[in-house]
Amino acid sequence: MSNSAWVTKRPALMSASLLPINQQLHDHDTWDEEAIQKRGKDLLNKALKLWFGRSL
Repeated sequence: MSNSAWVTKRPALMSASLLPINQQLHDHDTWDEEAIQKRGKDLLNKALKLWFGRSL
């Protein structure tokens, strides 16, 4: 699956992963560099809120 297109990976990921952070990927129709960077920033902000009570 690692080299498959996102349209192939998404259903497999959604059926195999119960992690809330992976369930958020269901909303993405495309998975490109821009989407990956946005997800990274979103995850960083969530971590900062959990650990330090603030975001960027």
